[in-house]
Amino acid sequence: MEENFVIYTEMKDFLKLGPDDEARLASLAPVFEKHGPGITDAFYDALLAYPKTAAIVDGRVDALKKTHIRWTMSLFAGEYGRPFYEQQYRIGEVHVAQDINPEFVEGVMNSLRLGGRQAIETELGSGMDAVLAHAALVKVLDLALMTINLAYQDERLTRISNFTGMSRKLLENLVKRGGKKKK
Repeated sequence: MEENFVIYTEMKDFLKLGPDDEARLASLAPVFEKHGPGITDAFYDALLAYPKTAAIVDGRVDALKKTHIRWTMSLFAGEYGRPFYEQQYRIGEVHVAQDINPEFVEGVMNSLRLGGRQAIETELGSGMDAVLAHAALVKVLDLALMTINLAYQDERLTRISNFTGMSRKLLENLVKRGGKKKK
């Protein structure tokens, strides 16, 4: 997991999620306290509209919505160090355990980007403050998604390792090199 935290830190730097973004995100908490439930409803409407994902959430939507709202609000804590990383990774592990395909996680993230943009514009207008706030939101959503996907990657490598008997380290090296042989 430590190696993944290094990847997380590198991606945070790559996305340029810095102190100004962190402050913007923290200042958005009241916006998402107000608009978050509607965004969550749209998120679950998207899940319920598709048979594969509807089957996964069936009978648990109300409880899942509460969890989703708590997670959404965690995006505006203003702190994006190890605890945030660990939370996103655990979310990925839960999705893996529930056999939720990663493409659905990636696809419904769009409802958060779009709903977030609408909430920001409703409260801040369409000026530069709103543009920068939405950019910060997209960065933190991308960082969360990338971290969730690390859990999928780890699970797949573990499954292949268990199935083939190949060491995890060997598999990681094969993936990094693209399966190319040394010349």
